[in-house]
Amino acid sequence: MQYCMYDLYISVQLLRKTGCKLPVEIWHLGDLNADLKDLFSSFKDVNIMNLVTYDSYITNLRINSTQILNFKASVLIHTSYQNILFLDPKVRVLHDPTILFESAPFLKTGLVFWKDLYKTPIENPIWHILGVPCTDEFETAPNYFMIRKSDTQMYKSLYLANYFQRNLEMYDRFLNENDAFRYAWKQFKNLYHIVEPNPGLLLSDTECGVGVVHFMPFVVSMKTPYPLFLHSFNDSENHLSDQLTYSKIMHYSRWVEPDSSIVSSSCIRFSNKSKLDLTDFNERFPKYTNLAIRIENDFLKGK
Repeated sequence: MQYCMYDLYISVQLLRKTGCKLPVEIWHLGDLNADLKDLFSSFKDVNIMNLVTYDSYITNLRINSTQILNFKASVLIHTSYQNILFLDPKVRVLHDPTILFESAPFLKTGLVFWKDLYKTPIENPIWHILGVPCTDEFETAPNYFMIRKSDTQMYKSLYLANYFQRNLEMYDRFLNENDAFRYAWKQFKNLYHIVEPNPGLLLSDTECGVGVVHFMPFVVSMKTPYPLFLHSFNDSENHLSDQLTYSKIMHYSRWVEPDSSIVSSSCIRFSNKSKLDLTDFNERFPKYTNLAIRIENDFLKGK
């Protein structure tokens, strides 16, 4: 649980430092470490929610706390919030997301995704299972999305997504954890929006992709899209044990600007190394990196 506490604490701290005052719910499964409750007691409008007390289906399941990500749809069904930005614990917010709730894609569709790196091939049986036509679009990033619980059709889609996620042993061969929502929305012909532009990658000194950056959904016309979310590919427990924090990854990584013209049939690609616009993340976002370093150091000193 220690690494989860680390992720949650840093993420909420950074969210609040962007100026965001939106209420926050942290959902978990089963008994919660008392240290975590104490850790978040100083935050305003942050509530700790135990999904086990709301969803009788999972009450008797032998599951661990990390499996909360398999029950995203259940969390969305049981939260009292109607307009929701869902974030995984490892997501770092780079800009106040409040304005997202006033963005045209969210107001029009009520469901906003950010791109993953792949497309679902036509050979995937999910198209036939659901009886929906194969569409040429990217799968969706599993770490963040927005949803508005507005009407009966939305709830039908939510309950179908919940069914997919409760039967992952069957559907994980066809769906990533977030595409359960996309296909549930397709089944009931509900609108959704997938944000442009393509994500950017964080590269280590060895050119290995260590993270992904996604952007605001309503600044596509800008030459340089405004970064919104940062998510690491690496396991945060190893980060903590090695004292390798997100800020150090950002500090020693380069940021790859997305190029929407370089897209294959199955994966976002980036131009060859000589043409890549590689920017040192710390140079591009010095205020963010310095802030992350201070927060992380404070946490590590007090843990």
